[in-house]
Amino acid sequence: MKGLKSHNLRDHMSEAELIFTALAELSTRQIAESAEATGMAQNKSAAQTGGRIARPTQ
Repeated sequence: MKGLKSHNLRDHMSEAELIFTALAELSTRQIAESAEATGMAQNKSAAQTGGRIARPTQ
């Protein structure tokens, strides 16, 4: 979407994009910890839930 080939995406994000990304990452980590997620499937589920928390704010 931003047309980057080999650059760090976060270096090209706006403040709002960085904040929403941090919200999704924090939510994902807390969900995974509270569910004691282990393995790819459980962590993927936590990540999807964390992403859904941040998505409506954009």
